[in-house]
Amino acid sequence: FIGGRRGDVRIAGGMLAALTFCTFESISLLNLGPRFTPSWYAAHVLALLPSAALLAGQLQIYVVSVRAEQAARAEADRVAERLRAGFELAVEMATQVDMEPLIRRLLEGARTLGKAERASLVRIEDGMLVLETGLDSGGLAAPTGFRNSFDSAVSDGVPIILEAIRRRRAVISGPYTVAGLPAEHQESLRGLRHTLSLPLVLRGEVIAVIMLGRRTDPPFTEEDSDRLRELTVISALLLRNARLLDSAQEASAAKSRFLNMAAHELRTPLSVISGYIDMLMSGTFGDLDHRQEPTLRILSDKSGELASHVERLLVASRLDAGTSSPVAREVDLREIAADAVHRVEPRAALIGGRLEFKVPEEPVVVAADPADIGLVLDNLLNNALTYSQPPPKVTLSLTRSGELRVADHGIGISPEQQERVFEQFHRVENPDFGYPPGTGLGLYISRRLAERNGGSLVLEKSVPDAGSTFLLTLGESHKGG
Repeated sequence: FIGGRRGDVRIAGGMLAALTFCTFESISLLNLGPRFTPSWYAAHVLALLPSAALLAGQLQIYVVSVRAEQAARAEADRVAERLRAGFELAVEMATQVDMEPLIRRLLEGARTLGKAERASLVRIEDGMLVLETGLDSGGLAAPTGFRNSFDSAVSDGVPIILEAIRRRRAVISGPYTVAGLPAEHQESLRGLRHTLSLPLVLRGEVIAVIMLGRRTDPPFTEEDSDRLRELTVISALLLRNARLLDSAQEASAAKSRFLNMAAHELRTPLSVISGYIDMLMSGTFGDLDHRQEPTLRILSDKSGELASHVERLLVASRLDAGTSSPVAREVDLREIAADAVHRVEPRAALIGGRLEFKVPEEPVVVAADPADIGLVLDNLLNNALTYSQPPPKVTLSLTRSGELRVADHGIGISPEQQERVFEQFHRVENPDFGYPPGTGLGLYISRRLAERNGGSLVLEKSVPDAGSTFLLTLGESHKGG
């Protein structure tokens, strides 16, 4: 009471009223005579009884309020502990992006929080239940990948998984059997005495069910279900995200394998075609007349163009698969830039273009793979020539800090496409300009090559119908040889 429990003011008021009532009763009996007789004592005792009863009632109310508050605090502590444990587990699970370790951590946490000996996860796939995996304190294995119908798990005549899916809430049951379960796995279920089926619900749809089992008492309770509710909500979202990531990775891997296979299959016959064209043009099979030579020259140009496309497909697939790595060494960026300009000069002259080349007088040395950086500059310079109105004007500049810029005065890139140009197979849409030949891989490959050499490639600025500037930065650079 002195410590300030809830209800103290009301209880204090009741006690004060009881003491006041008792005092007035005693005063009213002062003139009662004769005094100190049995009837006199009886009158005083009877006068005190209502006050004593009122005082005792107030004290009882105080005791009850204190106990209720203590119980409420204990329940709040239990809820806080439950939320803390579920949150910590959810945070730990959120660091996992691969499906298998995520599911294992989920089952370990559910088994610990649910004080269970066995935990398994079944996912819903194409109208069937598929056992993802299971953990058992006794080391009993689960038939991973086992498929069955929704009503296959039955306890006391009730299909418990189907019931959990229908109700979208936990189902508490006893031992259960699974129709069609392989005989070698039946033993793991026979020892279970209590079961808790927890549906993982995402946007009103059950995507999976966690099955917890105990081989000893006590049975599962609603408190156990409440303890795991927060975990199931977060787990549903994490599982969905992990599956989406898995699907995306599988699709990306399949695409990379296809690109690699297609490029290799194209390269062999293309090499044969190019070889025969060169032999024809060199006169190996006889002299050419004036009508054949232009046709063969066009075939040679187009086979070279096709070879360039195939090579880009191979480079892209190797970058995706991580099967190639840069051979870094100290190089002078002025020399790499000069070589790139030299390679593109014939094309620029052919279309009437003008190239400007600006470099500092001192060497700009970086640690990088010269072949990678050369390919990046080739892509940037050729893109600048391709997407410029004739006659094109392209500037390649190098700063002392190692920043390479390729600027043009071409068609530019609209704001909504400026980041997408670095995606695989993305082409700038501009019907008024036309659709130049290409694979849409040049900038994707260039950015990946820049990043694996410790640098970056960004579109520094672009204005539609006014041109674009790409910035290539390569780690730390220093002047001097």
